[in-house]
Amino acid sequence: MCNEMYNLFGLFTVKNSVTLVHGPSGCISSALGISYFHPDARWYSTDLSETEVILGGEQKLKDAILHIDQAVKPEVIFIYTSCVSGIIGDDVASIVQKAQLETQARLVPVICEGFKKSRYHKGTDSAWHGIVDCLLDDRPKETDLVNVMTSISVSKPDTVEISRILGSIGLNPNFIPCFASPEDIRRSVSAGATVTISHNSNDYFVNYLNNRQGVKSVEPIIPQGISSTDQWLLQLARLFGRTAKAEAFIRKEHNAIEPQLESIQKVLKGKRVFVGANLTIARSVEELSKDLGFEIIGLQDYLNIKGTGGIEDESFVDMANILHFEQANILRHLKPDLYICRGLTIPYAGITGIPTIPIYDCHTANLGYAGVVSFGWRMVNALKNINFYQKLAQHIQPLYKPDWYDQNAFKYLKPENKNFF
Repeated sequence: MCNEMYNLFGLFTVKNSVTLVHGPSGCISSALGISYFHPDARWYSTDLSETEVILGGEQKLKDAILHIDQAVKPEVIFIYTSCVSGIIGDDVASIVQKAQLETQARLVPVICEGFKKSRYHKGTDSAWHGIVDCLLDDRPKETDLVNVMTSISVSKPDTVEISRILGSIGLNPNFIPCFASPEDIRRSVSAGATVTISHNSNDYFVNYLNNRQGVKSVEPIIPQGISSTDQWLLQLARLFGRTAKAEAFIRKEHNAIEPQLESIQKVLKGKRVFVGANLTIARSVEELSKDLGFEIIGLQDYLNIKGTGGIEDESFVDMANILHFEQANILRHLKPDLYICRGLTIPYAGITGIPTIPIYDCHTANLGYAGVVSFGWRMVNALKNINFYQKLAQHIQPLYKPDWYDQNAFKYLKPENKNFF
């Protein structure tokens, strides 16, 4: 992952837009994976070569912009820099400014050289800076409109559930930036408030709306789990003076899902689960464990953040940096009943015979009250049908040599951190 890739995740799915990366063709390769979520997306690369590294690539960038504008006729062209264009010193902002005079599409530069950020997931401010500078305009206020900050993992059923929840207190959602139209993004300045339902860092844009446009913001609670969904709705209701409506809706929802929760808890009670996700997401899964009755016995932390995110059990195992050889070892020691993650490491668990599910499923709700129930039933279904994973374990050899699995999974860490088993 790099800063450029993370910025791509947000704006790649904007409707009637084109993504142009000013760099070698490999810098746009992540689009192949993102296009699974947005098959109609269109993307281009200036395909910088050794020649441009020596002579500069500014003319190639301008030619690409004019070609896209004439051939595709998009509403917006998002133009991303790369490590290469940054190192050779192409003045992308000036080229975009001049090209805007010759194009119908709105040009939005995203200055996001990968080497400029030490933490890639904090890099979305580059995309939002481009939007603030080149896409937004003044709009009249819509007092019942709420900006809902999304990520690429937010599913269509999620937006339906969030719309239902906000509608219960008379509010209308404006989902941005993923799968939004340019008009949705422009409309954000007229909203009464901004909330988040994703784990992405959108602080730059939220602060801009708050400080420059008077759009209020609330604490960034992710509505994944019953208590979090309650808090998420109540703080928004208090902002709009609709607390009584929210409290009545919450009581109604709790009563509605209680029978299903009881059925799910009967199956999941005492089940031992290993989580492959970052600590922010793990906190949501921890809350789901309280709602659904399963036990979290380990966490693989993608972001290498110290601590366990509020999970205080001394027997809890925290891993970092997606070190697959450690995970393969530790899963054989812990023998969890179920492995859940964001999808990147499912094969490493599946071939050891452990049933697996992704935390996010684009076909079901993952957020709100409906998300709690659907997540629970997905876990139940995975535990009821484990034949596939058992067959994998029988027919696929272990990834590493047998003697590795007899050693301490953390033998390569510093001595003070090795006493996990």
